[in-house]
Amino acid sequence: MGFVYGDTLVAGVVYNNIRPPNMELSIATSDPRWCNRGVLHAIFHYPFVQAGCGRVTAVTEATNQPVRAFLCRLGFQQEGVMRQAFPAGKDAVIYGLLRDECRWLRSPDGQAEHAQAS
Repeated sequence: MGFVYGDTLVAGVVYNNIRPPNMELSIATSDPRWCNRGVLHAIFHYPFVQAGCGRVTAVTEATNQPVRAFLCRLGFQQEGVMRQAFPAGKDAVIYGLLRDECRWLRSPDGQAEHAQAS
């Protein structure tokens, strides 16, 4: 999934390791203007509503404090550490977000979206 600002691709999301009820997501950005409520709604709509998953997982380097703080602001909770899982022996930190915890699926009237039946 990609997000464009003007004529420029400013963010991309890759969903991987899809094993319902879980899938991982990775986000790459080049411009801080990518992040808004509508984009976050789209990012989480796919795994939770379209795919019907109950959780999403994100993994980042333990030393990457800006990303770790961002994940917490999105609502993710730290769930564990994988020792020496990144190059140069760096640790990886695992974050998870459950569907019921995801505030980005709320409509303006506060109602939660429901997963589509397959």
